[in-house]
Amino acid sequence: MKSILAILASVTAASACIYGRAEDAGSHAAAWSYDGVNGPLMWHTLDAKNAACADGKHQSPIDIDSATIQHGSEAELLWPSTGSFNLTNNGHTVEAIPGGKYVSRLGGREEFTLRNFHFHASSEHTVDGLVYPLEAHFVHQSDAGNYAVVGVFFEVERRGSPFFRSMDFEQLQEKDDKVEILDLNLEPIIKQVGDVFTYAGSLTTPPCSEGISWFVEKKPLTISAAQYKQIRRAMGYNARFTQGVPGEENLLAMVKRS
Repeated sequence: MKSILAILASVTAASACIYGRAEDAGSHAAAWSYDGVNGPLMWHTLDAKNAACADGKHQSPIDIDSATIQHGSEAELLWPSTGSFNLTNNGHTVEAIPGGKYVSRLGGREEFTLRNFHFHASSEHTVDGLVYPLEAHFVHQSDAGNYAVVGVFFEVERRGSPFFRSMDFEQLQEKDDKVEILDLNLEPIIKQVGDVFTYAGSLTTPPCSEGISWFVEKKPLTISAAQYKQIRRAMGYNARFTQGVPGEENLLAMVKRS
């Protein structure tokens, strides 16, 4: 742990599931980014509303310890096999807003409505230290206002999942580029999500609000090398570093105290 804290401390000294929804919660007052002086190590300094980014004890993402993090069949996506979505490059990620209502049953009986999905490269969550090339976050909200996020990993292979077939990331290379998809194939996601890791965490972007229920699918899907190259070029690197064990002291708080 000392070596990790030393690295974080030195970077801090040198620097000295929401994008317009749950994973942003409206905190665009200060321009945050994924590197430099406005990167994840400094988010808590950009706005008083971002205090949880440094002080919260249930921050996301985490390195999922498969031996200790609970997993089971607590995620059921009650979606149609295809759907309409508007994709936008918002400067932080490629985000998809649904054109209809897509309901999921998460954590038991409670139903949540899909608000958006977006991508992170590389993956924000890791599993037993393993990093995936890409992670999608399907951000949901219940009628009671609770947020839940379904995470899905992707590996790069020659032939990608049919989920990406109608996504043309070449048209989303610049901020504010938009694409409408009328027949997005949701079947691969619906069938894949089932055996999920579950834990209580936070948004992975400012203001890092906690109380978010996470459901991270154990088995990855695939994306083709060509499409992965396109989406990486569109987004760049956009992953927050993994946080501490849920319930324990925040890594940045430990650095400050050390």
